Formats: sequence, structure tokens, C-alpha cells
Amino acid sequence: TEFIINPRLQIKYLLIVIMLVVIILFVTNYLVNLTIRTTTVLENLSDIEIIAVTRLISKTVFYISVTFVVIIIALGIFITHRIAGPLYVLDKMFKLLSEGDLTIQFKLRKGDELQELAARFQSMVDSLKQFIKEDKEKIEQIKDYVIEIVSNAGKLSKEQLELKKEKIISLLNELYQNFKI
Repeated sequence: TEFIINPRLQIKYLLIVIMLVVIILFVTNYLVNLTIRTTTVLENLSDIEIIAVTRLISKTVFYISVTFVVIIIALGIFITHRIAGPLYVLDKMFKLLSEGDLTIQFKLRKGDELQELAARFQSMVDSLKQFIKEDKEKIEQIKDYVIEIVSNAGKLSKEQLELKKEKIISLLNELYQNFKI
């Protein structure tokens, strides 16, 4: 499985989280060092011993920081994958839909985020299919009436022509009634 699906999105949010962790760890390191230098417990230590303790604590905080950053990167990629994957698929579905392809089926993997959005998108596609199917049926009826009128132009009475014209107008008025434009 490819975990970096949308590098721009995923890396952007990973960098934000990593920056927050680094800032928190620097502040923590600073406060720990400040505490060491100002605590009365360590008054009896020489400057060299205080520096050694400070370096030891700084080194420990550094290793903890690196560990946290690695864990955050791994978890961040995994978590953003659960969002970037569906967004990538949704983008492809919108492209297909804009090209008139209503055969698309939008299904997400179990555990992916945006499940509700996927369900609403699929519902929209299914509704569009139904509207278009109904409109096609109306157009076929109109076509049949026009063919009948043209084929039997001399044979139909004025009342019959008027009735067919009214049916055509009624069907035309029904077309696209489901759409707000």
C-alpha cells in the first residue's frame, strides 16, 4: 500500500505537528535546564558538575525528542493516509462525474475517514442517474409523439394534434423539474 498519496497535504500537516513537538521539547529542555540551575538542591555541586548534569538531561531530552518525532512521522503518515486516500479517490470521482460518467461507485476501505462524505457522494450520483433515467424516458415519449405526428400528419384530426401537442408540452415542462437552476 502506498501511504504517501497526497504528499502536499500529508507532509504539510506532518511538518506542522513535528514543529509543535520540537517547540514543546525545546521549551521543556529550557525549563529543565533553568530548574537545574536555580534549584537549591544542587547548590553544593560545582559548575562542572552542573554542566555535566545539564548535558546529560539535554542529551536525554534530545533522544526522547528524536524518538517522538519518528513515532509522530510514522503515526502521522498512517493517520493522514486515512484522510488523503479518500480525498484522492473523491477527486478522481469528481473528475469522472464532471466528464459525465455516472457509472462510478465510490467505496472507501474500512477504517478510512470521510465515510459519510463518500455515502453522500454516492447518493448524489445515484440521484443524478435516476433523474437522468426519468428524463430520458420523457424524451423518448416526446420523440414517439413527434414521430407519430409527422408520420400521420394528414390523418390526425385537429383535436388529436392538439392533444398530442399538449402531452409534448406537459412532458417538456416535466423535464429537469428535479433540478434547480
